[in-house]
This record gives sequence, structure tokens and C-alpha cells, in this order.
Amino acid sequence: PGTYLYKKPTAKLVAENGTDSVFVYKGGESINLKVLLKGDNGKGVVFNPSNRYVSFSDSIGYFPIVAKPGDIYSLKSVQNSACGYGDVSGIVKVYERPNIIINKIVFSSPCIGSSVNINFQTSGQFGKNNVIKVILVDSYNNEYTVATTPLSNGDIIFNTPNTIRHGYYQIFLRASNPNIITTFSGYHYLSEPPT
Repeated sequence: PGTYLYKKPTAKLVAENGTDSVFVYKGGESINLKVLLKGDNGKGVVFNPSNRYVSFSDSIGYFPIVAKPGDIYSLKSVQNSACGYGDVSGIVKVYERPNIIINKIVFSSPCIGSSVNINFQTSGQFGKNNVIKVILVDSYNNEYTVATTPLSNGDIIFNTPNTIRHGYYQIFLRASNPNIITTFSGYHYLSEPPT
């Protein structure tokens, strides 16, 4: 008979969505950290900063915690009964869930193709490479992205597209990281310009 060789355990910590960051409300909220495990037999993981030991039998494990902005989580160790300690990786940082507020929308005229100035502000912390899009929504719920900015506060100035139809439109802003939106503006009627 041969000898069975066991695999050394490895564990990687990620947020539940698979990234290295999670966004929570200012007072904190319950989230799950995800542990990606490899190796044979049951695997025991020790979490930082709590030093809590958790045993997992599957290749993916979830660890529920109450996270607050500023928290940083990592793995201290992973081990199995056959090979002892293995390698750990991954850090999850917790940020305050951001918010976007539209302060003011000013149309230069009520015509299609007119200039629009949107003043907005944000709070909280956005993820890497975040962009904010300005979106027009018509009465049929069709969305038109009309401007994009990496700014976190200030003014966005754009022209409404000449390709849209006359009618009522609402405006909202959408961030990309994390994917959040503002409340919809009131309705704005855009007329076809005279020809």
C-alpha cells in the first residue's frame, strides 16, 4: 500500500464580494468575511485582530462580524491536523459607506441640447477608481449617461444630448465604487429646439 500525502493548508481572506474592501454605515453593521481555503482535512483559521479560532471543513468559509469604519481584518494563521501551519494572505479594510447628494440643478434653457450645471457633494470614502455618472431618465425609464467625472464634490456641467426626444426627464448620479445612486430629481421638461 502507498502513503497518502496531505496538502499543506492555505487561506486567503476577502470581503464577501471577493474584494479587499467593504463599506458599512458609520455606526457599524454586520458583515461576513470570506475565507478561501485549500489543503486537506479540516482547516483551522485564526483571525486578526480578534485572535478568534474558527474551524472550516469546506473550501469557502464565512466569518460573521460587526465591522466599523477603520477596521482592518487579516488572518493570523491557518493549520490542519496533517501538515500543521500553512500560508495566509489577504487583508480586508472597512470604509464608511459613502453618500452622494445633489444640491442644485440649473438648466440654461428648457430645450434639448441645453447646458446643465449640477452641484453635488459626497460623504464617506469611495473605492479605488470611483467615477460618478450623471444619468437622465425619461418617462419610459430609459437611462442616458450624459456625463462622467472623477470628482467627489463640485459642479458637473454638460449639454443634454441632441439625440433624445422631448419630454419629462429626471436626473440622478451613480457612483461606480461602490455602486450607489442619489435620489432622483424632480421632473424637468425638455422641449425640441426651434428649427
